[in-house]
Amino acid sequence: MSTMRVGWLLLCGVISTGADSQSEHQNAAASISPQLLGQYEAAASGDSKATEQAFAALTELAAQQPDNPLLLAVLGSTGTMMARDSFIPWRALKYLETGMAQIDKGISLLGPAEVSNTFQGVPVTLWVRNTAGCTYVEVPKMFNRLESGYRILQDAINSSEAQQLPFDKLASTYLCAGQAAQQLGDKQQARSYLQAVLDKMPGTPQAQQAAALLKG
Repeated sequence: MSTMRVGWLLLCGVISTGADSQSEHQNAAASISPQLLGQYEAAASGDSKATEQAFAALTELAAQQPDNPLLLAVLGSTGTMMARDSFIPWRALKYLETGMAQIDKGISLLGPAEVSNTFQGVPVTLWVRNTAGCTYVEVPKMFNRLESGYRILQDAINSSEAQQLPFDKLASTYLCAGQAAQQLGDKQQARSYLQAVLDKMPGTPQAQQAAALLKG
């Protein structure tokens, strides 16, 4: 399983447990059904049919809430999954470009409200940055998103919001940052991020993923 898929699955896990009381306009979880969450998780695991179903549903939701940064980021990441599953080059390119544009828009819409707007105590700002960064780490190098994805992940890890969270809420961000650092040749920083997951979450799937990346 790729690091990006770990990020997607962890995101699903937090949202699916329920959300705190925020307005429906701000909180995408108010509109995301358990069925859609299941489709999204299956899509992250490589189920192409679930990817199509999740993409269609998220597209409809985004049309209703075009300024919802988290919804746009999740839709954009699902769009890159559609590209992953496409066998037609021009169609895959379209999904990738559109998906990245949606993620970029989601990031641009982040503001003070998204710091206090949370899913299970996790600020929307962090969810959007995690989704963006983990997606960009996996995007083909020709799109030149690796460095920007790495910066986004570093900003998330170093943010004041992150300092107030338990580590398990940030594990996927550390994993993706470690993978990005490895790909950029920053082995020392990669080891720092990945070792943190091993030390703080021993015996977990996240620790197994970190160990696999360290061996790679």
